[in-house]
Amino acid sequence: MWNDSDTVQNVTLTAHVQSVSTGQLLLTFNHAEVRRLSLNQESASLIHLILTLPPGASQLEWHFDGRLVRPQDDPRQLGFQVTDLTLVPTH
Repeated sequence: MWNDSDTVQNVTLTAHVQSVSTGQLLLTFNHAEVRRLSLNQESASLIHLILTLPPGASQLEWHFDGRLVRPQDDPRQLGFQVTDLTLVPTH
């Protein structure tokens, strides 16, 4: 994520996450843990976070420790999916 202003900016991040197997999903923001979710293949979870972006670049990382699967005719190994990801300024 990039904040092109000279001041910190608060933003609201929302997303739906779902996994293909049971596991923990860890979100880190600039190398600090901001959320940990227990996921399984039967349910989806909503993430709602307020983040403070310093000027310049920030990094949001997603780490999943569950089993990865390879869907039919897809060369990727997948563990979870993120949908409806939004990032909007918070005033």
